[in-house]
Amino acid sequence: MLARTMVLIVAAVFIPALRSEPGAAIVAALSGDATETDGKGHSQTAHLFDWLGSGTVLETTTGGRLVIAFADGKRFELAGAAKVTIGAAGLKDESGMVRALDPLPPLPRLAAIANQAHASTKSGAIRVRGQGTIQGLYPREGFSALPDGTVLRFAASPEAASYKIDLEDDTGRSVFQIQTTSTEVTVPPGTLQAGVHYYWQVRGIGVLGISVKGEAEFTTLASEDISRRATFRAALSGSDADTMTTRAAVDLQLGLLNDARDELRLALAGSSRPGPIQQQLIAVQQQLEGLENTTR
Repeated sequence: MLARTMVLIVAAVFIPALRSEPGAAIVAALSGDATETDGKGHSQTAHLFDWLGSGTVLETTTGGRLVIAFADGKRFELAGAAKVTIGAAGLKDESGMVRALDPLPPLPRLAAIANQAHASTKSGAIRVRGQGTIQGLYPREGFSALPDGTVLRFAASPEAASYKIDLEDDTGRSVFQIQTTSTEVTVPPGTLQAGVHYYWQVRGIGVLGISVKGEAEFTTLASEDISRRATFRAALSGSDADTMTTRAAVDLQLGLLNDARDELRLALAGSSRPGPIQQQLIAVQQQLEGLENTTR
């Protein structure tokens, strides 16, 4: 059984897809400049993946474009100089170039977030840095993995020639072990179950034996979320930038950082105005590496 004695600092690690206020909709695509003003009159620049609570006023400028996706699947596009107010179930007080896009199935878990009293920032377990500790373990606390698509990743250590990985379920039963020279290990399909909490440990093996180690824990996505995600992705086919950014927004919400990173990379490759996508991709990459993102 793993020695679960990790010393952790739990930090409010910023993930672009989450906001601190209730959200009814999300900015799923953005190019050009836009502003958002909340119900209290506080204005700020709009960003890709911002949550928008009911009563938020959105404005785009000439040459700008923004797509809003609601939790129930409704989508709207603002183009050029346009202004809308977010309602509980759609837009109101529209002006300028605003049009409805083809709706999608309900976004996985977003409806529940919209009805919460507050949506908290995703917290990650940031390991205390020091000699003898392997860094950058993923997946880790605060994030999720697909049962049949889990890849364990960590940063290489100059003190180790190989690594021994042990994976346990929440009862302490060992479900997977391997010794390898790689810092990325795919867990064989069928090994993990949906909606289960897992612990894993990686130990670096050097000339004199174990020289460094690291531990982490994560939860696999629940069966219901896996099903909803599959339905959503089937309805949102294609590989254009809008499709990939919307998929990334959902996967960030589900805690699937690696999938979101891959989708943002595809979105970046297909975007004519990549700035906002590049910013979010950098943030996600920092998360995967176990670093706090302080850039907004």
